[in-house]
Amino acid sequence: MASDLSNLSREELLAMVPADIRPTEPSIWDLSGTGVTVIAVILLIASIALAWGIRHWIQNKYRRDALTRLSRANNTTKINEVLKSTAILAFGRSNIASMAGETWWSFLDKHSNDSYFSEHQQLIEHALYGQGDLNIHDFKNAASRFIKRHSAGKDS
Repeated sequence: MASDLSNLSREELLAMVPADIRPTEPSIWDLSGTGVTVIAVILLIASIALAWGIRHWIQNKYRRDALTRLSRANNTTKINEVLKSTAILAFGRSNIASMAGETWWSFLDKHSNDSYFSEHQQLIEHALYGQGDLNIHDFKNAASRFIKRHSAGKDS
């Protein structure tokens, strides 16, 4: 009998086994409990990372808008307006609106981790009133650093 079975194909051997005890083909979707858990954890982590990324992107829309307006600004007054409006959005009108002069430039330095504004305070102020010789490119770069680096919502 053993020699008779050795000549049979796999399909013929399976046909001889009763259907109720016949083994099923393994499926790619047959996952153990551990496999399901691993996939669930990966999906959970990916969902949290995606939600954090979307939240971060939405919260920084004002920065992207400010950088766009800054790129179109062509004089010191427009650049200062972009800085002021960005600071108001990030820190609140009540904290920012009244700032001027040395207080304003110190605030910008503090929140951009830079010293450009205080170091060039007189040049900037003269340029705001149409006088003086301020390098507008450097002023724009300093403004861009403030927009990118400030920590929104922290104390002024």
